[in-house]
Amino acid sequence: MRVIAGALAANVTVTAFLLAFIFPTFHCLGCVKRLTEVTLAKDDNRLPGRGYGRLDRGDLLNVAIVSGVTAVAVFVFYSFSVHAQSLYPTQWLLWLAAVPLSLWMVRMIWFGHAGKQDYDPIVFAMRDKHGLGLMMITLATMFYAAGLWQQWFG
Repeated sequence: MRVIAGALAANVTVTAFLLAFIFPTFHCLGCVKRLTEVTLAKDDNRLPGRGYGRLDRGDLLNVAIVSGVTAVAVFVFYSFSVHAQSLYPTQWLLWLAAVPLSLWMVRMIWFGHAGKQDYDPIVFAMRDKHGLGLMMITLATMFYAAGLWQQWFG
């Protein structure tokens, strides 16, 4: 709903691919948040006010991985769409952009599984210099693929 509301406010079109990418991405981050909570739990009891506990750690890891892979797959599938072909003249660079995006997802999941993350993965992502670097590489590659790099710098 936030994506749709933001797109309406910015007068931007929301594609089905965007929604199909956003859902598993934030589902993955939600699992990472819970994975961090259960990893840092002191015992095997359910967390207070939660329906899950340390014993659910493996399931949370699996769902986080599946969600992350799904998000990256949707990103790659988008690169083959007519919409992407019209926006990105250098389409193959989108495939290249999927590499640092994948590494970022793996990094988020690994840090959650290791309990080395803030309880809020978004806060962690905004403070993680290596993760921010991966996202900047992803965005720079996408800008270059769209031809925006040449317009701005060249």
